[in-house]
Amino acid sequence: MRTAYFGAVAFISVLSGCGSNPDANNLTNEANANADKLEADASRLDVGADAIVDAIATNARPAAGMLGEAFQAAFGSQGEATAKVADEGGEMTEVTYRPEKLLWLDRGPVLVSIGGDGAPQWRKYAVHYLTYQGGVFKMENGWLDVGSAGAEPSVSDKFSAYPMLYSEGFAVGAGGSESWFELAELRPDGPHALKLYRQIDDGSQREQIGVNGKFAAITHAGFDLRCGSGKIVHFARKADLYVTTDLGKDEECR
Repeated sequence: MRTAYFGAVAFISVLSGCGSNPDANNLTNEANANADKLEADASRLDVGADAIVDAIATNARPAAGMLGEAFQAAFGSQGEATAKVADEGGEMTEVTYRPEKLLWLDRGPVLVSIGGDGAPQWRKYAVHYLTYQGGVFKMENGWLDVGSAGAEPSVSDKFSAYPMLYSEGFAVGAGGSESWFELAELRPDGPHALKLYRQIDDGSQREQIGVNGKFAAITHAGFDLRCGSGKIVHFARKADLYVTTDLGKDEECR
């Protein structure tokens, strides 16, 4: 992209040298000014112009400079920021967040940050919906607790028409530690949590469950999980839930 652009600049310069053509001179000056701005923007973002376009087109993690600017707009500081969040008991606790990913969706840029230090069960997602105009990020709305980020936070566009944050969450109880998948769909109006259920009895009742397995297949209609035992369990999308009929009442997917 840069090579073709500067080729055009050189061609205009040759034409302007053949005579005193004010229009050609104006075009040359404008082209040079645009080239300087492009180079300045690329330097500020620590990547070339082609890399900027590629990052936006593929929703890849952009340069640290742009990620830092988005985090600055969301939290008011770069690198990390501390905010108070209510825990499960309703008590306000301080959580330190750091930028993780910057996604470019149809609605605009979305910043994903992870808060909490130490064990994975204390890590949580924060999501901020931003705007980006004139090279400046501005915050529209934010959510500081969008479920557990777990040990391996990820984002995928395979689950639905909207990107899905997913991870393994952790619950620590008297019997030890359990882990389960947590899913949050990034819709235009904000993130929405989707829970996992098993259908029991005659199908009239559902019970929320925790699972721990590996994805065997993901589609907009649902997904398969491979349990530790090797069993494949299918979860079907039902509005804002995922439901399986492959697990009996006392059966687990671990």
